[in-house]
Amino acid sequence: MSAWEFTPEERRELGPGYGLGENPTNEQLAAAMQEDELLGSMHAAVETYGETNAPDSYAGAYLDSIEGKRGLVVAFTGDPEEHREDLAARVSHPDRLHLVSVDRSASQLRAIQRSVEDDFVALRELGIIVTSVGLNDMANRVVIMVLELTDAVRIELTRRYGVHNIILEQGGPAILLR
Repeated sequence: MSAWEFTPEERRELGPGYGLGENPTNEQLAAAMQEDELLGSMHAAVETYGETNAPDSYAGAYLDSIEGKRGLVVAFTGDPEEHREDLAARVSHPDRLHLVSVDRSASQLRAIQRSVEDDFVALRELGIIVTSVGLNDMANRVVIMVLELTDAVRIELTRRYGVHNIILEQGGPAILLR
């Protein structure tokens, strides 16, 4: 069996995740996986460029459908077109890049995330149990998950971190604190 041959069970399991339904052919599934490899290598090149050449404006990248074809959305603060030529030289399919402008850079989002993490103990003392914190490149925000999301918790967290910087969610196991 070659690397691109799948059992019927594998096709049924993997197909829906690629938008191919429950019974894709080996060829359809192989093409989708090869496309994932291509986009993954493009993502790595874009990340390296962003973090190295544009650390103050690079805001992240994520996979999305662009005009019916899967591609890579690359976000920058300011004018993203300033980066098109440099990015095109670093990826195999520059036509699969879609550049967008956002409000916050990845470094700004990471700073907010670190601030939330630094405040875990203080928040806990206020009765706010943070269960996870992470970045959402697509939304260009920090996601804060808390054990109980009440109006008082929402008010305190938006006061601390800014209503336009965060997404609040409820759930998850509590993070153990020292």
